[in-house]
Amino acid sequence: MKSYKFVFFVLIVLVLGGFVVLKYIEMPAPHKVQIKILDVNDDAVK
Repeated sequence: MKSYKFVFFVLIVLVLGGFVVLKYIEMPAPHKVQIKILDVNDDAVK
């Protein structure tokens, strides 16, 4: 029974840690991402 409690505790810590990492990663909002269409004949691409 003691090993199940240890595994459960480790699992809870990993889930909470993953949530914190995903919550505070610098991810821009989808409407703020700039999509630039590349033209083959554009001088800025060359």
